[in-house]
Amino acid sequence: MIKWVLAADNDAIRTACGEKRDQHITSTSHEGCLIYGPYLEIPAGHMSARLTIAGAARGNATIEITSNDGQRTLARSNVDLDRSGDSLFIECDLDTPALRTEIRLFVTKDSIVSVSGLEIDVEIPEPASPALDRPVGQESRKTFADKVSNGFIGRYLGGRSVLEIGFRGYGDQIVLPIVPQAIGIDIDYQGYDGRVLPFANESVDSIYTSHCLEHIPDYRSAFADWYRVLKVGGYLVISVPHQYLFEKQRYLPSFSNTDHKRYYTPESLLAEVRESWPEQSYRVRHLIENDRGFDYTRFPDEPSPGCYEIELVIEKMRIPSWRLDDGSVRPYSAAEFHGHGPRPDRWSIDIDFASSEPCKVWGPYARLVPAAYEAIFFFESDFRGESLSGDITLDVAVNRNRTVTRTLSGKEGADLLREGVISVPFQVADDVSHVEFRTFTGEMPMDGNLTFKGVDVRFQRD
Repeated sequence: MIKWVLAADNDAIRTACGEKRDQHITSTSHEGCLIYGPYLEIPAGHMSARLTIAGAARGNATIEITSNDGQRTLARSNVDLDRSGDSLFIECDLDTPALRTEIRLFVTKDSIVSVSGLEIDVEIPEPASPALDRPVGQESRKTFADKVSNGFIGRYLGGRSVLEIGFRGYGDQIVLPIVPQAIGIDIDYQGYDGRVLPFANESVDSIYTSHCLEHIPDYRSAFADWYRVLKVGGYLVISVPHQYLFEKQRYLPSFSNTDHKRYYTPESLLAEVRESWPEQSYRVRHLIENDRGFDYTRFPDEPSPGCYEIELVIEKMRIPSWRLDDGSVRPYSAAEFHGHGPRPDRWSIDIDFASSEPCKVWGPYARLVPAAYEAIFFFESDFRGESLSGDITLDVAVNRNRTVTRTLSGKEGADLLREGVISVPFQVADDVSHVEFRTFTGEMPMDGNLTFKGVDVRFQRD
């Protein structure tokens, strides 16, 4: 399924009788078309559309799906706005792709309704393998037939929801997206502002872009948005011109194409991915320097036939709960902590219940990367009673802010202290975080002695 998501203030969503304000389109006591747009090309399949309603609505309305600038009505439904709830829904089946598709909402002068957004879902049938002579983009077509035959297209672009970014290229009379089910995206695509694609988070199986990335000034934002819309397990398939094969020069500007913002080698392309996507969020599935048919006898001022590109396929992965261990995920002995009580040896801090300070032990200000962790506190005690007479609180503070606590009290607390091993799960969300583990008590929560031995920091297991 492919899912478009457009806010009401998107330029592709328009109104003839309403008013756009505060990110909504609101009726204004005029009869007519309150909503129309976004003029999309919708692939064949089962299509459903949902207009999101903000607040209470009243009156009657008609919702339609049309194509060809309204010349063809695909579905129509009369709705009672008083009973509509928080959305208006309409659906239809498309045997063939629908061009210039709109969602239209007609209201009467007595209608009161405010629309905050539009969502369109299309369930696409199982895609067929593309024809070997499909008229794809100029660079893509050089190896397209081979990629169909060797399974590359089916493996990485065989999903039901595929986008091709920058598919038209330069000057070709007839260019189709890379596979039949793909949606071709250029800078003039309806609902697209050149920065944020009008598709839902994790709704796309594959993104294909050929000889486009080098034209994008802000590659970080482009990579970030591609990451946003890709499903976990989805593929980003990129081809860019090779600095040593296409540009054949060290410094910008490019003599071959003055619009190129950057030169690429395999190393620099991977560096942009590493810079833009979270650590552990992807794996490289394919990387080649495609020089098929390239003539190495030609000098830098002579164009060469053949291919002169870098091909990269990365798969978006579900980020694991652990991160690379930089030495901070380890046991911390009492020697690395601060405390108000005496130290019978380097590895111990005796808890001083007589101290007026509630925080008896704190430290070690470990620097931890974002992940899910478990802090295991270790104590030794000669307590033999049945129950604690007061509370002992263990907490985790990130950047000096308490994030999680575990309070030991009563019989359960006494049993845990006798065991001497107490787990406190916690999360770190920020990139630069200093974490401390603290022990708080009131006056004499127990009869006997309690000694703090340290904390073992571990990654949480799924």
